Amino acid sequence: MSDESSTLRAVAWRDVFPGLLIFRSFGLSIRASILTLATIGVLLAPLGWWVGAHLFLPSETRAAAYRQHAWKWPSARRAEESKLPSGIYGVVNDGWRAGHEGVRRWFAGWQHFLSLPLTLGMTAFLTFGALWTLVVWAFLGGAMGRIAIAELGRDERVSFGSALRHVTRKFPSYLGAPLLPLAGILFGLVLLALLGLIMRANFGVALAGLIWLFVLLGGLILTILLVGLAIGWPLMWTALGAELDSDAFEAVSRGYTYTIQRPLRFLVYVLIAPVLGGLGYLLVYHVAEILLAICRNTVLWSAGAERQPDLLPWFYRDAPRTDDSYLLAFGGWLILLANGLVRSIVVAYGFSFFFCAAAAIYLLLRRDIDDQPFDDTFSDEEEEVLQMPPVPPELGTAAPKPEA
Repeated sequence: MSDESSTLRAVAWRDVFPGLLIFRSFGLSIRASILTLATIGVLLAPLGWWVGAHLFLPSETRAAAYRQHAWKWPSARRAEESKLPSGIYGVVNDGWRAGHEGVRRWFAGWQHFLSLPLTLGMTAFLTFGALWTLVVWAFLGGAMGRIAIAELGRDERVSFGSALRHVTRKFPSYLGAPLLPLAGILFGLVLLALLGLIMRANFGVALAGLIWLFVLLGGLILTILLVGLAIGWPLMWTALGAELDSDAFEAVSRGYTYTIQRPLRFLVYVLIAPVLGGLGYLLVYHVAEILLAICRNTVLWSAGAERQPDLLPWFYRDAPRTDDSYLLAFGGWLILLANGLVRSIVVAYGFSFFFCAAAAIYLLLRRDIDDQPFDDTFSDEEEEVLQMPPVPPELGTAAPKPEA
């Protein structure tokens, strides 16, 4: 009898412990391509609200409306305000808040439509700001999701340009996926409002009483649509980056199906991701603050005690200005912009981790529900074949046979 033996060469830990896929999100979220896309989004998103405030609101209410409904660019002078979050709750809260700020602002824009009083200008401002935020993150978040899906699913690097071309081709679907259920919700609210108009008369109240059970059933459907949209919309964009021929309708279907069929498992993934994201946020945040502190303190020390009063206002918020020369102001504003860009990258990490974690959760839920392996996603080559232009008619026509 032959003595056969085998040697264990490697262990596919991703197949043994599939949940470990979420832990790859941090390393992926600090990659230059994804972090660049997130930083562009952080810088562009407030711009739309600022433009909308100047287009649709009077000057006396412009600043207050912008502060209430939009978020500011990261402060360039808040080193003295830096504090380490206390306890595990602070870590989780910081990670959750960083990843959901843009989402919260977008939903807040639509939510304020129900607030009274609401002028025509405020309605236009909220519509413009909410749609602008959706456009920005649909494009940039879709590109981040495409890069994350390819890396997590196939261990394949997707270039910056390839991800942008993919989102450009599918942008109507990226834009329409969250708008489809939102349109259904608005339609249901319009029907409820019409019923309220009928109930101004006594016979309308009697009619409403007869159909009230159906009204409650419709309200349940609206609630399911709203909750599914609030928690499942990242999976919609991720589905568009994972499935080759997916469109807005398929993306909406997968987003609702994956959250409804495995709610407890989805909840576990959602609870794990903010903990990891919060720890990563602490690391990125304090690395950036140490970087700024090293540059700031070294420059102030070498500039000398007599020069420090002129330079302090450009590094600390409450320092009094002693010199208003143009050259000093020019250089100081450039320093502020550069420091603000560093802190913008810190904020952008929250968004980059959010979309990377959403890609990991989508692959895990798809594996659990549809039994699809992680690597069952399309590659760049398959997408290029899909985008090949049609053959011109003159090239596709066979050459005529010569006459005998």
